Amino acid sequence: MNLNPYVGVFISSLFAILYIFLTTDSITYPIKAIAVFVGNSAIRNNIITPMVVGSQVKVNALAVLLAILVSGWLWGISGMILFIPLVGVLKISLEKSSDMSVFAYLLGDDVPIDEKNEN
Repeated sequence: MNLNPYVGVFISSLFAILYIFLTTDSITYPIKAIAVFVGNSAIRNNIITPMVVGSQVKVNALAVLLAILVSGWLWGISGMILFIPLVGVLKISLEKSSDMSVFAYLLGDDVPIDEKNEN
């Protein structure tokens, strides 16, 4: 259910929310549970996953997030899975070309070191 982050969180947490709804006498507990599930999914899918995947491929987290969004728009779920390695391959290919190495630098997660302020 994690492949479709917007619908998957509701389907996968349906039984837990139904159980909370049936065992408590207040509506606030199921609403809080829904908020926790959605918040957890949003943080995991929009912040943690791009950072972890981007650090393994050595691609900028913003580039990974944009690749996920564009590929999901173009190809759906299969595109979301395939485009992250393709961005990594694109970055490596751009690094090999001397003319295009600037674009590889933009896709990378290297932090420039300022040599003037280095103590």
